[in-house]
Amino acid sequence: AAAHNAEVGAEARGSEARLQLQAASVEAAEAIAQIEGARAEAAVARARGEADAKALRAAHDAAVEARGNIRVFARVRPPLPKEMAEGGLAAISLPARPEDGSLGLRSVSEGKAGLFSFDRVYGPAVATAELYDEGVAPVVKSFCDGFSVCVFAYGQTGSGKTHTMQGTQQQPGVNVLALREAFAAAAAFDASGRRSCSFSLGMVEIYNEGLFDLLPANPGGGGVFSFSSAA
Repeated sequence: AAAHNAEVGAEARGSEARLQLQAASVEAAEAIAQIEGARAEAAVARARGEADAKALRAAHDAAVEARGNIRVFARVRPPLPKEMAEGGLAAISLPARPEDGSLGLRSVSEGKAGLFSFDRVYGPAVATAELYDEGVAPVVKSFCDGFSVCVFAYGQTGSGKTHTMQGTQQQPGVNVLALREAFAAAAAFDASGRRSCSFSLGMVEIYNEGLFDLLPANPGGGGVFSFSSAA
């Protein structure tokens, strides 16, 4: 009788263990189903987000092309004290609005005058941030989308290239504003997990028709300085 009771107890415990195992299996299957459902929802959301991003990029690219892939802006820097004493901006005719794009120059010594056309013309009172928002920010956006872009300043010595491109601590230049925006976009991409970004910097000098690498990896050799967006 005792042996019989022991067998019955063992069978009962075995049945209970099987029930617990079955219940655990059901819970595991439900958890797996929930995970798969979450993954599917995430994939749909990611696909929707990518589709929206592509649509935004397409609209942005269309707007950039509509304005022109190559745009030329003219900017008149603030006159120096010596220039103010000599008449300041008397020889320059600025448009009423930057988008009017006409710049008049008059040479008192030569008695000549000319009218020149640009996509936009900015006077000395216009902040660099305004110039950046209207002309450079769209280009940086294209760069963040993977396109090759170029922004450069051209002019004779003293015409204001450093004023526009480098600026000051109070009024950062185009270079600083563009790098800030590019690094912010890279950090957002890294945080979202959509892509990993890295940057490389090359610096060269053109002097007397010679090209010089200002960031050589070793003395006498060329090189490129690289750093990640997380730096």
